[in-house]
Amino acid sequence: MLIFYDVALSPFAQKVKIALKEKAIPYETRHPALGENDPELLAANPRVEVPALKDGDVVVFDSSIVLDYLEDKWPEPALRPADPAGRARVRMLEEICDSQFEAIIWGLNEVIAFNRAEGREAERVIAHGGEEIGRLRDWLTLQLGDRDWFTGDSFGLGDIAVLPYLMTARLFRFGPAEGSPLAAWLDRMLARLSVHETLAEAKMALPAFRELGAKFASGEAKRQYRDHRLEFLLRAGGFDIVRRGMENDTIRFSSLPG
Repeated sequence: MLIFYDVALSPFAQKVKIALKEKAIPYETRHPALGENDPELLAANPRVEVPALKDGDVVVFDSSIVLDYLEDKWPEPALRPADPAGRARVRMLEEICDSQFEAIIWGLNEVIAFNRAEGREAERVIAHGGEEIGRLRDWLTLQLGDRDWFTGDSFGLGDIAVLPYLMTARLFRFGPAEGSPLAAWLDRMLARLSVHETLAEAKMALPAFRELGAKFASGEAKRQYRDHRLEFLLRAGGFDIVRRGMENDTIRFSSLPG
């Protein structure tokens, strides 16, 4: 049976979990410790990140690569478009969401959930994040067009790619306007059992997530700062957030293999 390394609130893990549920693939779940160097996860992924997947002797990490693996090994029901242009469009959609959109959501969590800034500094980061999410909402609206699904004629990987970020943006009150095409799409997504179950698991994990604030503040656990996340904080005027984290040794950067 597959072993799936999961953190319920990770958007990357949520993507894989929805696909596993849609394809009805049996799996066992491992829950590594958030913000800590879990040895079992390290053995599965040198970057010490979820999701990771063990299928017998095969180990796969990175959500996009895991989704490709699942689609290649369990092609039915198909979640990728059949045509090359459709597949490329879905991959580009996923790339924007996993880099640009994820970085904004992550940065807002640093300020709102983990109190790494306060006062005018926090207000500046939140306001900038809201502006960038607004531009991404406009872009996503263009990508959706007059279709019901981002993937094309039916639900698939394009929709899975957008869901975690747009849903969290809504929780931060930066979601799609009522009556908009994006809001209607989100309603269709929430009606799917795989999405409902995945978000229910995330909701159950919220108390433990909030309790992490003290661990992150002390450095007992460390949030990972890297690439687009750093870029967003710098764009949003959060340079001092990064500086304080480095000085206090309460943040970490990507691990290297070996």
